[in-house]
Amino acid sequence: MEKITLPICIPYLKEKSTGPHNFAQLALSLFGHLSQIHFPSQENSRQICYSLLKAISSEELPAPEQIEMVQGISCRKIQNLLYCRTICPACPYSASYQNRFETEEGLILSYILQDYSNFACMFSSPLKPSFFKSVFYCRAKDSFFVFPLHGSLYEYMLGNYHLGSQRNQLLRNYFASLKEETGQRIIGQPQELVQAYINNLIKNGKTVSIEHVNMAVQTIQSAKKQAHSERKSPAPSSQAAGILQPSAISLDYMLSADTKVKKAPSAPDLQFKELSAFLVNQAEIVPSSEKPDVPKISAPAASVMTDFHFSINDLAGYDYYSISPSSPAEVFELLENKLLISPFISLEGGYCMDDEQDYILLYMGECYFVFSPSCHRAIQLVSSVIKRKSALRKFISFDGYYISWLLFQQGILPEHLFSIHQTFRFQHRTSAVKQERTPEELITLLENRQNLYGLSFYCYAMKYYPNIYQQLNSIPAKELPLYDTDRYFHQLLGISYYLPSTKTCSFNIDGLGVLTYSFPDLKSDIRFTVVHFKIEVETFSGESVLDLILKPALAALYRSQLCLQSSLNLIFLSGDEIRLSFLKEYISSVTEAVHMLLSYYGECVEAYIKVTECIFT
Repeated sequence: MEKITLPICIPYLKEKSTGPHNFAQLALSLFGHLSQIHFPSQENSRQICYSLLKAISSEELPAPEQIEMVQGISCRKIQNLLYCRTICPACPYSASYQNRFETEEGLILSYILQDYSNFACMFSSPLKPSFFKSVFYCRAKDSFFVFPLHGSLYEYMLGNYHLGSQRNQLLRNYFASLKEETGQRIIGQPQELVQAYINNLIKNGKTVSIEHVNMAVQTIQSAKKQAHSERKSPAPSSQAAGILQPSAISLDYMLSADTKVKKAPSAPDLQFKELSAFLVNQAEIVPSSEKPDVPKISAPAASVMTDFHFSINDLAGYDYYSISPSSPAEVFELLENKLLISPFISLEGGYCMDDEQDYILLYMGECYFVFSPSCHRAIQLVSSVIKRKSALRKFISFDGYYISWLLFQQGILPEHLFSIHQTFRFQHRTSAVKQERTPEELITLLENRQNLYGLSFYCYAMKYYPNIYQQLNSIPAKELPLYDTDRYFHQLLGISYYLPSTKTCSFNIDGLGVLTYSFPDLKSDIRFTVVHFKIEVETFSGESVLDLILKPALAALYRSQLCLQSSLNLIFLSGDEIRLSFLKEYISSVTEAVHMLLSYYGECVEAYIKVTECIFT
């Protein structure tokens, strides 16, 4: 973002400004708050913000000096006011901003929408639907319609635009398909606006040349490469650095008491006398250096993963300790004592907007502790406690993804971390609920509390985690094996939050637990390899290969020592495929472990598993 621009939500504040603050107060306060964070050296930023607001306002605004600023304003507060976070990917001030190259993407689509010859020209290039990231948004009655229109349209053209096809008929068919794809949300005004948008693309494309298109493609690709290179590489753990070398893989070890994932219900009690029998004719290894194809997946639902941004000001009014390597010994002793005596420990990772650094946040004993992952003494204290399996002490996070990733970079596998959101989803996995629940809605539902002052989610909610966990801690004993498998699988997702040398989250999850994957380019980090395991299951009459075979195998792999040693990451999972990324020197160890675990869990449900693996170097 090169200059101060309008936050995407401001035009929608007008109808929500009937409370104690009017539109001018809300809009200018939020605008000023964001400009101070993103443009701290900009002179006259308040006047610039006021001028932009005045340009979009249909009513006369008071003079800037007459507008009383709203204290404690934040994006989170505005999201609560609008009951919406789904439009944030279209806002340049959001960490999930996706519309940076909306103009360039639109130019490319304008060109290929002219006629089939233009489309065929671009089709011969290596562009994939995932190249188009921008989202289209509009107001739809009392909610918002947000949709990755560019990528969806391009993907539809790839599958349906052929020589001799009529463009107008193609687009009519596309609009019809959108109703099913968006769950009937694209009717009425949203459909009219999408049609008008595409018509403008066609109209504007009459003056676009192939040279313009090539420049647009190069601009986007160059920016992506730069973003990947700027993303900090995960700090190699002592294990990955070579202190612990790849050890011989043993199924008995991986399923031992210390690392055991309980078998699925109805699984027979097997004795492994001749393990090699399970591996005969099961692996067909196909090395490849080609870029793997991205599977066709549904458009991602609105994310309900917690926004991990916070400000130190959010802790104002609470007892808290900001710990650094130079903190006095008494502070570290207090942290250690709290860790040892607290039965419930709220644990989160956050990105501080004040200094743009990662932090770990803990809440226990009525106070917060905040420290950087680079503060080794504090990390050691947390590590020494979180590694211990205890029936009394529980580490609790909300969704657990970002904190799992932060800890994994420090060589800590947080297998004893419990997630509120994952537990809630597990308990309601068979219900007919169709409504997505944002994190704050879930807190309100479970705890009957609301974030009235617009604090960051973590600073507001962490003190309620213990009580919420006790409300949820009622899983029947017979369901605990399935619950543990689901919990460890989501922790595997957590340590894969950012894949090597990438800057975007590797997956998305909605309120119903539906996963979508982003498939970032991993070739920028030469230390890692990607392996695809194609799964074929025969003589299987169970309910779900995914739940009874693949997820338990991945959960066991996650809990093994090999996970830390190899810096293992999960890229993609479906009913017939697993994609993993890990350090190249562990290819034989990881692939052998995957084959053994899949064979084991297949045998548990009397299914024959054939695995074909493809290695991308």
